[in-house]
Amino acid sequence: MRYILTLRIKYNCSHLGKKLEGLSSITLDNYLMELSMFADIVKKKAEDIATADVRMYLNQDGILKMSTIRKKLSVLKIFLVG
Repeated sequence: MRYILTLRIKYNCSHLGKKLEGLSSITLDNYLMELSMFADIVKKKAEDIATADVRMYLNQDGILKMSTIRKKLSVLKIFLVG
C-alpha cells in the first residue's frame, strides 16, 4: 500500500498537471490502474525504481504483445521520468 501511495503522490505532482490536463477520467483511471499494478509487482519507492525493475515488470508474463508493452511503458514514462 505504501508503494501505491508513493506513486499516487507522484501522480498528483504539479509538474504533471500540464501533461494530464484535458485527459478523460477514464484515461486517468487507466493510468492509475497501470501504476497500481506496477507498484504491486515492483514494491519500491518511486525514487528507487531502476530500469531493470521496469524491464522485469514488462517481461513478467513473457506473452505480451508489443503494442501492450508500448502502452505500459508510455504510462510509466509519464510518471517515473516526469
